[in-house]
Amino acid sequence: MRPTVALVQEARVIPETPGGQFSSRADDVGYATAVVGYGARLERLPDVTTRYSRRHTFKIDPRVPATFAVARVVDLPDDVEPLVAISLYGRMAPLYAQTGVLRAVADLIPLFDTPAFNRRIVLGGDLNVYDQTSDKVMRGRLQAILALVESLGLVNLLKMTQ
Repeated sequence: MRPTVALVQEARVIPETPGGQFSSRADDVGYATAVVGYGARLERLPDVTTRYSRRHTFKIDPRVPATFAVARVVDLPDDVEPLVAISLYGRMAPLYAQTGVLRAVADLIPLFDTPAFNRRIVLGGDLNVYDQTSDKVMRGRLQAILALVESLGLVNLLKMTQ
């Protein structure tokens, strides 16, 4: 079985593939976060209008480089409907991974408020945010960040398996 789409974080080199790739590179650290198409074709996500403002469009790009990459996935096998793929990375340089994830979520909110895309989105990656620490204060903060990501309407598959 071959992958259809790969969500990649901390990659020095992103391979050229038949489906294409969309990435966000951080020159200061020399790596990228990417969505890479193998068995599907990727398209640039158009600027979006949200259910709250039809007059203003939003470009879905990270303000902090290499924190996320996004692409529309089309031409999926078995007549699967197109979807949006987001590769998310909790970048720890030059800031806390927590602030990187929070900024990325803020940049992504308009996408989740766009009727055309809000129900067919897959988000995955390495957030560098976990809630197993013994530090009670830190655990509460990290749980709140993970809850914020879920509040976008996403299903936490890790929770479903526990």
